Amino acid sequence: MARSFLVPFSYVQVAVIKANADEIILGILSEMRFFLEYLKNILE
Repeated sequence: MARSFLVPFSYVQVAVIKANADEIILGILSEMRFFLEYLKNILE
């Protein structure tokens, strides 16, 4: 019984980790985009 409880829990954990990774990647991309806009404004 404990085993059948652990399996769905690990699936939930993986889903949470993937969601966090997606948020982190999106955050990094938006930061990079902001930085590139900033550089472009300085160079113009």
